Amino acid sequence: MKIGFPHRPNPIGGTGSFQERLSAQLRHLGWQIVYPQDRIAPDVALVVAGTRRLGWLRRCRRQGTRIVHRLGGMNWLYRVGCRTEGRHVLPALRNQISAIIRARFADTVVYQSEFARDWWNREYGPWPGHQVIVRNGVDLQVFRPRTQDHRRRLVCVEGIVEYSPVNTGIIEALAREVEFRGLAEVFEIYGKVSEAMRRRYAGFRRVRIMGPVPRDRIPAVYPGAVFVSLDVNAACPNSVIEALASGCPVVGFATGALPELVPPEGGILVPYGADVWRLQEPAYGALVDAVAQALARRSEFSGPARAVAEARFDFAEVLQSYLKLLGGSP
Repeated sequence: MKIGFPHRPNPIGGTGSFQERLSAQLRHLGWQIVYPQDRIAPDVALVVAGTRRLGWLRRCRRQGTRIVHRLGGMNWLYRVGCRTEGRHVLPALRNQISAIIRARFADTVVYQSEFARDWWNREYGPWPGHQVIVRNGVDLQVFRPRTQDHRRRLVCVEGIVEYSPVNTGIIEALAREVEFRGLAEVFEIYGKVSEAMRRRYAGFRRVRIMGPVPRDRIPAVYPGAVFVSLDVNAACPNSVIEALASGCPVVGFATGALPELVPPEGGILVPYGADVWRLQEPAYGALVDAVAQALARRSEFSGPARAVAEARFDFAEVLQSYLKLLGGSP
């Protein structure tokens, strides 16, 4: 079968990682991957999030191509004054384009979580067609527990670390506790950061700005640590699932899809404590306390966290779900 994507996978970010992994598995099964410039009519098209190539989608529909639309969350931080979502494309326009694809082109809509489904239905109305929830998954052979690091080690992983004031607030609250009160022996921050953040923590001995990390090095980041999720109202963050698969307990605010992903045996989620949709200042103290508990009980959480990933987030099962949706299951 031939599957069409409107774009080649983005080398940065979760959507690009998903498309890259799915494409590799489909090629292994004999599928042909095509793009609009190939001028080949696919049997099925998969739109990940959104695309401005609506003309290509119209041609696909005329040619009888089934269109599957994969949706996570929406751009929303711009509504409360954050500009990070609008660096390249106006975020409201990106939402509108995705809404048009969902309403006018999609034969099937795949949501990454119940939170994402409910959010889209609330913002743009219930969708009457075929819709399913397929959460993200990871390669359990790649992301797995490894040799235990016996230090009290804390990590966070983001593509862009400072994309909201809550992110920087979490880091500041934890950095102070790590550096001045010994909450952890080391706090490692992975992802793109500003020079201002590098200067802010340059004199800290225990806080380490690791910067962006290639995808093939990410599996070595999590094992032996406690993972802190910086995300608020996230649709289905890959980093959380990668951490669980690595036997790494997850700590974060109970917003977005995190309560769907992290059961009590896999980590500790705490109430945000304010209006998250307005990015009011959250309960940083409660998060710090949860981190302290997770560090103290890391060995208790590690095995159950891995078991959660094995039961719910195996990418092999995600692939089977997509094969059925795309029409290529045996």
